[in-house]
Amino acid sequence: MPIQQGLKMALGGMLAFYVALWQGLGSPSWCIFTVVVLTLAQYVGAIAEKSVLRAIGTVAGALLGIWLVGSHGSEPLFVMGGCFVIAACGTMMFGGNRYPYAFFLAALTTLVVVNNTMTDPSNAWHTGVARTEEICVGIVASMIVTAVVWPRYARTEYRRNIRSALRDIGNVATERIRRLLETDATSGPDPEMQKFVTSFATRMNTLRLLIRYGQRESQYFKARLPIRMKMIGEVNACFEAAVSLGQRLPRQSRYRDLVATELRDIHGQLIREFKDLDTEESVERTNPELAGAIERCDQRLAELREQGATKNIPIQEAMDFSAHYTALLDIAARLRIIRDCLYQIHNLPEVLTPRNTGKPEPFELDAFWIRNGIKGGLTATLALLYVNWLNPPGGAALPFAAWLFTSMSRTYPGGEGDRRAFTYVIRAALAGIPYTLLLLVLTPFLSDYFVMNCFLFIGLFLLGYTIANQGGISLYAQCGMLFFVGTVAMNPQNPVSYQAIIENYFGVVLALVLSSLIQRLLWPVLPQHEIRKLFTEYFACCRKLLSPVSAAEFDHLQDRLALIPPEAASWIRVTTTPEYPPGETQKLIGLLHSAQHLGYSILSARKISELDIPAGIRTQLDANMKSIEQGSREALQALEDAFIKGKRNPTKSVSQFAIFQPIEKPLSKVRQSYLSGALNFPQAIPFLGAIDFLETTTRTLDQCAEQLRGLELEAYSGDYAL
Repeated sequence: MPIQQGLKMALGGMLAFYVALWQGLGSPSWCIFTVVVLTLAQYVGAIAEKSVLRAIGTVAGALLGIWLVGSHGSEPLFVMGGCFVIAACGTMMFGGNRYPYAFFLAALTTLVVVNNTMTDPSNAWHTGVARTEEICVGIVASMIVTAVVWPRYARTEYRRNIRSALRDIGNVATERIRRLLETDATSGPDPEMQKFVTSFATRMNTLRLLIRYGQRESQYFKARLPIRMKMIGEVNACFEAAVSLGQRLPRQSRYRDLVATELRDIHGQLIREFKDLDTEESVERTNPELAGAIERCDQRLAELREQGATKNIPIQEAMDFSAHYTALLDIAARLRIIRDCLYQIHNLPEVLTPRNTGKPEPFELDAFWIRNGIKGGLTATLALLYVNWLNPPGGAALPFAAWLFTSMSRTYPGGEGDRRAFTYVIRAALAGIPYTLLLLVLTPFLSDYFVMNCFLFIGLFLLGYTIANQGGISLYAQCGMLFFVGTVAMNPQNPVSYQAIIENYFGVVLALVLSSLIQRLLWPVLPQHEIRKLFTEYFACCRKLLSPVSAAEFDHLQDRLALIPPEAASWIRVTTTPEYPPGETQKLIGLLHSAQHLGYSILSARKISELDIPAGIRTQLDANMKSIEQGSREALQALEDAFIKGKRNPTKSVSQFAIFQPIEKPLSKVRQSYLSGALNFPQAIPFLGAIDFLETTTRTLDQCAEQLRGLELEAYSGDYAL
């Protein structure tokens, strides 16, 4: 993959460079810059979307820049104010869900046109048109290489990722299933399990992106879009059910003798089902073998209860078994829907008009992007003022580079936010020195067309390889891109002065200095703040799920419960600076794991309200549920408040399991009546399973509160590590 990405970027850049020279364009560097950015989008649908939005944004930005300088060139305050508004709005909208890339390019092009023509307003039209032409050449070159010569289709990746997701779920389910009958109830947790849990949300994000891009590639894909979206939801729900298969029975449990054969039959059928869905392109609509295994187990359980064989089974064992069996039924139901979706995709006749997917999603803009927009606008404005006031070296690239560093800081893969921003400046400045010295030696040879093409190929290949290997463009890769594109902008076909090489270096370094000052001193993004914010949001989602919510809000909350943990884990991994007490990282990871378990338990316990329960049992349950739900909400609110304030609660809170205990006696009667055969209702096992998850919820809340008291939030809630 990284090698392929590097080759695509290198070939696209060489093609764009050739066309730019052939057409006599003034600055091939913008063609190269466009190729680098567009080839980061790996799929044909993504590149098509970005290409269109880049063209629209470039034209809009050029017109805005021409208007600002051409009509108000003698009013510097108006020009500066206009640049602030455009850069701020472009950055804010880049974080939204309405054509973000078009707004991003509009802001970038405006800054380029204004900076290049403020001292010569009469050149505004020429500069605006030239930038548009150069960017369009880069767009065409990228499209040819990525969509014609070496295409990578989202619809193919979607199919592969769905199979990989099912394989991951199968691995989790297989390990959990093995534990029920083959390990003792006191066995410790498997450290390998968390690896699957933390990586699955990333796969779900990838699948959602592939849905977005795939419908732009193929009418066939678009026609089945509702089916594919439904399948993603079922895959995510199936994973949650697989994770909940955590119950284990003691070795002396009677269930191991009474229903072991039937359970192993279901387990084997489920494992085969995962393998079938993973390997087969076309599947049957139903799986009668799995349905038959479940039916046989249901009959066996009914027979045992009627015979009185379950009468003396301990209540906790019955609850653990019921929770496990409920999760098995849930997995089987989800797989049945997934199998049906795959059948429809592969076997139903093509429908040229896709079904209505409902109203478009509302516009959303996170508070972070509002603040980031203000920071980006301020950085761009100060850079323009600095360039036109002091005329520093590298002024041609400084404003747009400084704005770019500020706008993209949070998207760096594996980054630490704005912490150590000044350290990054020093490292980038030192890394740029040997590159600049190399240019002093190499630049005279770049006037040869063959040498220049070799330089382009090697540089772009390394850049593409590095970005793909890192999973995105990091700060250092962004610096390398600007250094490299700046070299092309020097146009070595003509004599290059020593000053131009030095300006290329200082243009990037000074832009990084200015960006770091703004990022670090104004609303800095720091790991400790992000960790607190994500924990706060996670516990808030759990609290909301304890109350009735709409179907749309439930889907949103369920998605956030899946997506927050891996993001929080990425921030926790960089808690390595001295202000974090020894062992704090492991404590945070432990709390995160408990919070994930809490989320799954709450989702499973919610199913109590959906079950058809006899009126008498429902009355007994409702009499105690209000106090349990109220206590759980208060406990979750206390966890939220602790992370909002950055201050743990030193006193021990009310035990949530103690609140749950009053319901134990009436529930024990219900469970014993069912096990003895005195009570019979069809959803008894799902009911017992949901009650087990409710008890797990209260226990896990107590565990989270205890783990919170073990943290030292006060030690690192402030602003550290410049």
